Amino acid sequence: MQSMSVILKVVLIQVNRQACESTGYTEEELLSMKITEVDAVNVRQDMVMAQIEALAKEKALTLESYHKRKDSSVYPVEIKVSMLKSRNGTAILGIARDITERKAAEEELRKAREMLEAAVAQSPSGILIADAPNVNIRIANEAAFCIRGGNKKVLTGIDVQEHADRWQTFRSDGSPYPPEELPLSRAVLKRGNSPGRRNYHS
Repeated sequence: MQSMSVILKVVLIQVNRQACESTGYTEEELLSMKITEVDAVNVRQDMVMAQIEALAKEKALTLESYHKRKDSSVYPVEIKVSMLKSRNGTAILGIARDITERKAAEEELRKAREMLEAAVAQSPSGILIADAPNVNIRIANEAAFCIRGGNKKVLTGIDVQEHADRWQTFRSDGSPYPPEELPLSRAVLKRGNSPGRRNYHS
């Protein structure tokens, strides 16, 4: 949900119902407050004025902050601010969106990524991760370095076909493994044209 406030001289002059519901204040209470009493990050007037000066140059800004509720708890918000002309001069329109759920999802994603990176790094098997559709090898773990030799510059940041050209892989009977039949190559050839980024392991 989005809350809306109009700020003039860093004092709130108009708020909507969602702003009241999000903060726990009544409309009368909010209209008696300064923005520094609602924003948990820009807590001094000089900090707010610095944001206003930046806004005067850009005309519109999107920023993240934290807002304070009446019970003293805080919640993350994404704020879209723009300049407005009014009878009283120039005012600032701020539309704040509660991004608590988004922040929680980002944190879960960060933890999952860290777990994956730890698993890849500690795996005894050589693992290469490539991006689609440009099929550049982005990550190679320590085991891959030991198997292939060389360093990160040799193994990463190159096209998967270039990787196949540099190193020959052999079957258990000693016969060469065709590059296009390697697991990473097959994955890229199969899905390389799909939209978005995907990771492939070999």
